[in-house]
Amino acid sequence: TLIRDEDILLVFEGEKMALSAVTPAWDRILVKIQTNDEETTSGIVLAPTSGSSASASEGQVVKVGKGKVASNGELSPMPIDAGEWVKFREYAGSEVRIEGESYVLVKASDCLAKWSE
Repeated sequence: TLIRDEDILLVFEGEKMALSAVTPAWDRILVKIQTNDEETTSGIVLAPTSGSSASASEGQVVKVGKGKVASNGELSPMPIDAGEWVKFREYAGSEVRIEGESYVLVKASDCLAKWSE
């Protein structure tokens, strides 16, 4: 089976995948998902309803790749930086667990908006 460059999601060095050793491939970004747990006025935290089929689609950028290779062979710079918040298309990206935490690897082109807090 041939693996294309586009099929590689992230690269890590060492024997164990740790956040400090992970680098997203090409134009991918690693996003820590924003959880939207609801809390009642009395302080009870409600889990998301089981009937909801929507996946989380926003969070804080933790790491960014080097950029996309343009048709002329040059590397296009990433339009998103680590620390920014992004909103991306529902169901975009691939879920990944690193050191027990959930992240999503998303292509920069799947991001709909970015902002800083």
